[in-house]
Amino acid sequence: MKYMFSIEKSNYGYNRIILPQEIKLIEYVFEDMESFGEPIFKEFIERVINRVSNNEEVSGNICSLEINRDFTNVIVDFVPSEMSNKCKIETDELLSLMQVWIIINKSQL
Repeated sequence: MKYMFSIEKSNYGYNRIILPQEIKLIEYVFEDMESFGEPIFKEFIERVINRVSNNEEVSGNICSLEINRDFTNVIVDFVPSEMSNKCKIETDELLSLMQVWIIINKSQL
């Protein structure tokens, strides 16, 4: 895995992945999945990685993902004005982080 992370317990019982500043916005992807109680974006990422689809666009309550084979753009709707609302991450790295989130939260899902 390319990115280092730590894990914290949220107020709602989920384990949160804390990411480095350069990809901090990706944490909103996990908050979105937490609000749904399931990994709502995983299926769309797997479709692209497994070449079922060339790209996918999907939105949750907090963020939207533009998924391509190499990179995924995450656009967050609710961020402080001094922060950028867009982050780019390697699609396979995002899936790896998502798989970690699923494992550490299996008792909540």
